[in-house]
Amino acid sequence: ARYEEHHRAALERLAAEERRREEERRAEERRRLVEAQRATIYEKARKLGYRVEEKRVGETIRLVLVKRVY
Repeated sequence: ARYEEHHRAALERLAAEERRREEERRAEERRRLVEAQRATIYEKARKLGYRVEEKRVGETIRLVLVKRVY
């Protein structure tokens, strides 16, 4: 019975570690996606004569296009 408890605890630790790794992988994947989208938006805005103002509210990033006036 004692060995079963140790085995179960070890399996739970491994499962928790696997969940944590999966969450980190998803977070990194999301960061890469957001960065790619941001780069695309900045590039398009520059071509069309806009500048981009970036505002962060918690996890949300708000990109505001501002027309350049000369």
